[in-house]
Amino acid sequence: MGTVWDNVAAFGTFGILPSHGNNGGVLGEVPILTGNKDSVQKMLQVVSDNSPLYNKAKENFIPIELSDSYAMMSDTQRDKVQGLYTSKDPVTITKDNATYQNGGNGIMNNEGLAVSNVLEQTGMLKQYNDEKTKALPVEATVFYNPTRGMVSDSLDLFGGTTGVAKQAGEFARDVTTQRGSDGSNFTQHSQDNALIYSGIKYVNGSDNTGAKFKEQEYFYTGEVDASGKKVYNLPSFVSFGSPVNSKDMGTLITNTGFTYMGVFTNEHDYVGQGLGGNSGWINNGVNGQASNWQMFNLIDIGRLITPSSPHSGYSPYNFKELKDVVGYKK
Repeated sequence: MGTVWDNVAAFGTFGILPSHGNNGGVLGEVPILTGNKDSVQKMLQVVSDNSPLYNKAKENFIPIELSDSYAMMSDTQRDKVQGLYTSKDPVTITKDNATYQNGGNGIMNNEGLAVSNVLEQTGMLKQYNDEKTKALPVEATVFYNPTRGMVSDSLDLFGGTTGVAKQAGEFARDVTTQRGSDGSNFTQHSQDNALIYSGIKYVNGSDNTGAKFKEQEYFYTGEVDASGKKVYNLPSFVSFGSPVNSKDMGTLITNTGFTYMGVFTNEHDYVGQGLGGNSGWINNGVNGQASNWQMFNLIDIGRLITPSSPHSGYSPYNFKELKDVVGYKK
């Protein structure tokens, strides 16, 4: 009976009724919308057996096949991650474990889909499954934005500075601070762009009495280029299928002192085009501004729930603009 209720509440009511599967549904979302931190949000790390992070602390990892996230993956996703390791417990970001590659997921993603998508969007999945690059280490940190059902997740998307948005901003602050001049990269998919957008504003805003993002000088490498200018290894941010417009996100990231790689949008991706106003047709889907027709093409809404949804399947290797922030970096 518990299983039946879980499925009815999680799917039959679009997550409105509370269940274990939807983390409390709308009821679980209420405190987050009012600014309280999400109690089930967590950071997970995925590594290969030849990564420095794994060999420094093997006791902190288990084979990914034994994890909850693996159990939630499809057979296709499982085939691509076999042999990797994942953190035994949710992690807290420190100087010893902060990774270059980081990512977060959007709405309606279980833990397995979130892990698989972040590995794809950071370039780790293709690197790991390509014989030419398989010898390179895999290291990525997943900011898991837990789902509470379609209705609840949508509320969070438009909820301003929610509790989980604060956590997303603090995650970015902690990674950029701990990595310093070693650099860091963040790939946001879908709703995670809205979380990062609000989260960064929160961290550097007056409501946050804790640590802020570091100034640009903090990321100075100690080197100068041929013209004598200082070299900075600034954190970079990448947006896939973003409901936040590229101009708004770009202004925020650059004003923070970081590098914004841009918004990357697939054709017919309604989240990126209809909600974010980012065109999938202009400039190969890179930083284009959607026309009114693209923004109000309601047919694209239906495409979001098809097996070949244009809102999924974002690989950084499809965009030459991302060649410098793809795959493993120490």
